[in-house]
Amino acid sequence: MLRTRGSIQGYNISFISVVCTRSLLQVSSAMAVMQVLRTAPYLYTELESPALVYLGGAGLHHLHDEETRSYGQLRPYVAADLFEERLRSALKLLQDFVRPATKMAYFNTHAVCDEKLPSGIQARATACASGDEQGCFGCVDGPQEHCAPIDNYQRIGFNATLLSAHGAQSLAQREATVLNDGTLRPIRLVDGHAITTGKCDTTTDGRHYAGVEAIEANAALDAIAFDVLLEIEDPSPNRLDLWSRG
Repeated sequence: MLRTRGSIQGYNISFISVVCTRSLLQVSSAMAVMQVLRTAPYLYTELESPALVYLGGAGLHHLHDEETRSYGQLRPYVAADLFEERLRSALKLLQDFVRPATKMAYFNTHAVCDEKLPSGIQARATACASGDEQGCFGCVDGPQEHCAPIDNYQRIGFNATLLSAHGAQSLAQREATVLNDGTLRPIRLVDGHAITTGKCDTTTDGRHYAGVEAIEANAALDAIAFDVLLEIEDPSPNRLDLWSRG
């Protein structure tokens, strides 16, 4: 968790970030996190009426790779309609929890660069993209504990939720569709997929990108019409300094 405060062009800014690095942090957890941070020992009173709530759906962590997490394990979270309903209901609960004046922004799933993925995962992603059914849906050489051949009726869903360029694009589109649901108040889409598409030269593992943080921050602040340009001074995970360049 990170909290930093300061002033930008006469505005008093408080920035609170909560990130989970060891498991999948659900959007539905946001309300509980805010409730905890409002109380002792934190007493973050600015969370009583935040100007902006900026969420990420942990999209990449919903995608299976058949090495560390299988399609079968993640289907209850990412299957067609289930993922959409979970996200829609979580966003609706959060909108009902915060004050109507609070704006919301949502960061969707990063693009994936197949050619930068680890070799085993890359091989499956490449096979799926090329139509190699055995390489895509079968069990390749190596540890088999997470792998089982995929039946024909499951193959479209398997491919659309694989850790791959196609899987990331499919999930990003599904997230964008939910944000347009008429039952929700307007939510600004910070299009992480568009921001990172074509930037394979800025990632070493095909999933995490360098140098895009300021673009993402500015896109989120558009939700509250905050007319400044922000930059990231130090991209280390323990520090985030924002300042105006004009």
